[in-house]
Amino acid sequence: MKKIIGVIIVIKFTALLLQGNLAVIENSNQITLSDGDNTVLVYHKNEVEPPEGTDPIYKRSAFIHPIRTPNGEVLTSIHPSDHIHHMGLWHAWVKTSHENREIDFWNLKKSQGTVQYAKTLSLHRSESEIGFSVIQNHVAFTQEKKSKPIIKEKFTIKLSKDKRGYLIDYISEQENVETDYRYARENLYNLVERGQDAIDGILELSKETEHPRAYEVAGQLIKTVGETAEKLIDLQSKLKKLEGEEQKVGTQHNHLYVGSTSELQKFLKKKNVKE
Repeated sequence: MKKIIGVIIVIKFTALLLQGNLAVIENSNQITLSDGDNTVLVYHKNEVEPPEGTDPIYKRSAFIHPIRTPNGEVLTSIHPSDHIHHMGLWHAWVKTSHENREIDFWNLKKSQGTVQYAKTLSLHRSESEIGFSVIQNHVAFTQEKKSKPIIKEKFTIKLSKDKRGYLIDYISEQENVETDYRYARENLYNLVERGQDAIDGILELSKETEHPRAYEVAGQLIKTVGETAEKLIDLQSKLKKLEGEEQKVGTQHNHLYVGSTSELQKFLKKKNVKE
């Protein structure tokens, strides 16, 4: 009797990209954008637990905290006592519907949904900025307490700086992970149903005429319908895994200025003069 021994190897990794004093660092827990010794922002890949004694439903990943100004002042917080669900800088839909069910991805206390980090796509840099792109899943909680991805999001952060402060581009591209699957599935259903009707007709004709060609056509049609049914089963399996083609829902591109109020006013006045 052979014994199979499984070995799990945990690899800790750190990826580093430098751009002047700006740097992007990724490890197994987070992605950090820094400016020299100043940690400008941290994106959390792993779920952060809420304070002890509070409902664990308030844990989540896929958020940014802290965000710091050039002089190191922290602008964000997590799990404040009056907004225990709030986690630094993040976003989620409040009023959505899916399969005749309302889903709130923002208010975690409803236990309807949340947003989760899925994977890192890239760390990037150019002559003037650094950043990263990740995949985030907006998941709904089923009655069985399982997570079901509804929206797949490509989330990108870009950081640049000048004498006035930091400029952060916050880009969200969201896709419905089920729409095209369901459309394709309906088409395959229709093909199978129509194919079955055609098989019934050609078999009836074969009995009446007993012509070899009629039986040949019937055999080919049965084979085609069988292959279509197999594709339907395969598609259904993929739909459950929420993989494959997706339909783009929308892109949100925001700019965040990090600096003093007086510096921001000067920046806007200068911009208005140029325009």
